[in-house]
Amino acid sequence: MEETRILIIRESDYFKLYSILEKEMSGAKISIVVERISLEPIEVLILTQFIIRQKQRDCSIEITAKGDVLNYLNAIHISDFCIQNLDNPCTLEAISSYTAMPIRRVEELSMMEYIEGTQAYFKNFSPGKDLGMLNLCLSELINNVYNHAHSPIGAYVFCQHYEGANEIRMAVSDLGIGIPHSVNSFRLGNK
Repeated sequence: MEETRILIIRESDYFKLYSILEKEMSGAKISIVVERISLEPIEVLILTQFIIRQKQRDCSIEITAKGDVLNYLNAIHISDFCIQNLDNPCTLEAISSYTAMPIRRVEELSMMEYIEGTQAYFKNFSPGKDLGMLNLCLSELINNVYNHAHSPIGAYVFCQHYEGANEIRMAVSDLGIGIPHSVNSFRLGNK
């Protein structure tokens, strides 16, 4: 079996993963080498969804990283999450060593529960702050996945609090067709 090796140095390198997804490779051996000094929530979700989708296609995936990035990926349990979410949504325990919500595959029925839990979690880092916009943003983003994306693996969410900047960064991701394609198809009667 031939090995495909992907080097992630810049954010733009993640497009290499999308090209593999589009080829619908199955049974391949894929090695991802992450040479970044930190990861944003969207990067975590890109890796997560790539791993899950390729594992569903019987591919072998190996991720290599160094230092803080390796420690971070281990702390957020990305491997365990991907393995446990191949077929059905499964949430892992809280992440104790980082100020992040666990990666979660959010279904339409569990969306409000997830949003309320996220708001309660981040209230600990933002005492006295109104986090109502967090609810609005997450519900709009997750609803867009289920209304437009037609994703084969659902909606994934990852949120991280950055203490130094006093920011909450969140990412919602899917592997669907995208809002523009969905709207155009609907307008053309292709629902």
